[in-house]
Amino acid sequence: MMRNRAAFLDRDGVIIRDVPDLCDARKVEIFGFSAKGIKMLNKMKMYVIIVTNQPQIAKGFCTEEVVKGINRMIVEELKSQGAVVDAVYYCPHHPEKGFPGEIPKYKIDCNCRKPKIGMLEQAKERFGIDMPASFMIGNTSRDIQTGENAAKKYPGFRSIQVGDPSTEDKRAFQAKPDFVAGNLLEAAEMIKSMKASK
Repeated sequence: MMRNRAAFLDRDGVIIRDVPDLCDARKVEIFGFSAKGIKMLNKMKMYVIIVTNQPQIAKGFCTEEVVKGINRMIVEELKSQGAVVDAVYYCPHHPEKGFPGEIPKYKIDCNCRKPKIGMLEQAKERFGIDMPASFMIGNTSRDIQTGENAAKKYPGFRSIQVGDPSTEDKRAFQAKPDFVAGNLLEAAEMIKSMKASK
């Protein structure tokens, strides 16, 4: 069976514990349910794509190489548990200026920073993804707004909110998820049950 659906996963707060402006690989903590959830998505022949905003690069807290290294470590650890991530897309930009060591070239209003759907579009072009049959899984209203923006262009695209978004984030966007699950594994089980009911 040809794969054409995708699960777009936020990284921080969905796959790993959220550490603000993460720049230290030693602080990475992969949730115990993450590999199980991703393996379930793998078995459904879905592409698993991480899409993550990493504004600490623009703020000058760490380099792109550091973030790439952390991403590689997460992917390799998941792989060692039998969970396959097909690609990782990250946005290094941050439009708000005023951080002491900020990097000017990254301080732009880009097309990749969620809730814009630039990273999803890149994955669509690379893998030939059927967007109306795909999902955004995230823990923040920014992720859910990303899903809503994708659905405007690709009717049928759905979002699943996992975990509990922070109070600060609740004020950011008013988007409402199509579904709510406790964590990534529960979200994968929800997608599986949807497929089974068709």
